Amino acid sequence: MKQCPHCHKMLPDDSAFCSYCGYELETSQNNKNKKTGSEKLKPNPHKNVWDKIGVLLFVTGLFVFDFVLGAISGNHVKTIYTISFAIYMIAIGCGILSLRTDKRDEKKGFMPAGNKNFAYVAIFSSLFVGLANLTQILMK
Repeated sequence: MKQCPHCHKMLPDDSAFCSYCGYELETSQNNKNKKTGSEKLKPNPHKNVWDKIGVLLFVTGLFVFDFVLGAISGNHVKTIYTISFAIYMIAIGCGILSLRTDKRDEKKGFMPAGNKNFAYVAIFSSLFVGLANLTQILMK
């Protein structure tokens, strides 16, 4: 017999739901298993800022170089697009470094210190806009 964690009534051991209150018993057990899996990793003393640098470079390349300087450059737009293309490639590198740093830290037993979503934004957004810039560089 086991006890429902919600209403504290006694239930058979093979119960998936409480027959009194309807509480899902397996969910609470799955949450406990997930917690014990993540508790094995130690807090990370290192900082991983590569993801944030990658997003910052992407935003800088897009707004400062492509939108502002590209609009006012006149005949030098190819140079501006070339510089922003280089910035996007560096942003992709920063996103990849962030993912690699987190993977290496997990192998050492530390929790990831970077934001995986920021790293993916830096990689894929920079890749998309960088390829668009590359077509403009090669066409002119």
